[in-house]
Amino acid sequence: RERFAAILRAPEGTKTIGMVGSVALIANCIAGSPIASMPTHAQEAGWLPLLLAQGTAAAMACACGWMLLHAMRRMPGNDGFEQRIEFTNLMLFYLPREV
Repeated sequence: RERFAAILRAPEGTKTIGMVGSVALIANCIAGSPIASMPTHAQEAGWLPLLLAQGTAAAMACACGWMLLHAMRRMPGNDGFEQRIEFTNLMLFYLPREV
């Protein structure tokens, strides 16, 4: 992992999301459109199933955010969030190169 140290650092003074970040952003935009149909689902299913589904989604979002922060903190030299680590940098560090 040390050999990727130069690749992992984000360029200073620039804001780029790269290929992985752009794919994640597109997937988020596609998944966000079903929110418009939530009122219809709430009328059909009732308030309790909808409340349980939204509570589960909120709990999973909190868990994912916590794991993302934990993964960022475990990057070498970033224990106190001194570096600017982006999502793409995390993927390059933790996933095998073949992925």
